[in-house]
Amino acid sequence: MTRSFLFVFLGALALCGQDRLPALKGEFLTGRAAALPDAAAGKVTLLVLGFSRDSQHATGPWVDRYKQDFGKVPQCTYFQVAMIPGAARMAKPFIESGMRKGVAKQDQENFMVVFGGVDPWKQLVHFQDPDTAYLIVLDRSGVIRWQHAGGFDQAGYAALSAQLRSIADRK
Repeated sequence: MTRSFLFVFLGALALCGQDRLPALKGEFLTGRAAALPDAAAGKVTLLVLGFSRDSQHATGPWVDRYKQDFGKVPQCTYFQVAMIPGAARMAKPFIESGMRKGVAKQDQENFMVVFGGVDPWKQLVHFQDPDTAYLIVLDRSGVIRWQHAGGFDQAGYAALSAQLRSIADRK
């Protein structure tokens, strides 16, 4: 069984709310290695994925509102994830430098950069628009419990907030 087939298969299972998020490896903007869902272990987690530079206009408002409402909730965390095609790896130092300038220092351990391997993730999130935000909520054990795609809106945020609170309130 090829690795990409296995990854897509595991991703499809995760969508059912039965399995953990498939492993996602990259680096935090601090330069430290990052691996999900391990970095989120024991916490209710919001993942906000973007697949293009312009997706920052869609992902940013979700993260900002999340931090406002859940930033001080100890059982919750978030990770903003920039999904960058492998061909851009040659420009990695420039890309990451630009991102570091745009992300506050205190948020850089919550900002993950992934180079390559984006196609299975596009399938996992039902990718349609490169410039939108793709949201995934994980429970404390890393199981996908909710997904959403789109720019920030009040109805979407109300659904996200309800999911986060519901999962966080469970013991």
